[in-house]
Amino acid sequence: PADQLNQLYSVWKMELQQYTTYLQSMHKIKERFRTSQQCLKQLRDAKKGTETLIPLTGSLYVAGDMGDVNDAMVDVGTGYYIKKDIPGAVEVIDRRLKHLEENMEKIQKAVTEKQQVVNTCERAMMARKRVAPPSSSSVASTTSS
Repeated sequence: PADQLNQLYSVWKMELQQYTTYLQSMHKIKERFRTSQQCLKQLRDAKKGTETLIPLTGSLYVAGDMGDVNDAMVDVGTGYYIKKDIPGAVEVIDRRLKHLEENMEKIQKAVTEKQQVVNTCERAMMARKRVAPPSSSSVASTTSS
């Protein structure tokens, strides 16, 4: 039974770590959606021909001019993009953000439940260690004195 408890503890601990990592990734994605929302809101006020910096990577930008300020390309998943007007693009991001937040709530609930299971398992393991009978070698050494 102690070996089974140790195995279960290891599995649950690993699952907890995976859920936590997944939740952290979701927080990063949520932040990207929020950034996209802000960019689209700023685009509403932009005028055609306005100079701007265009991000190529997270730290590399090139100078450019605003072209079509009425439409945006929206990533709809798996590398597919569609052209939407600005309000439509904001709507798509809002829907994706809402879906992400719903999934985050489910994952957070799973993390909380898994943490409770891991904590219970840890307490059970500690209780077993406290009440475990001494090993036969320690009994033999105390009786020979």
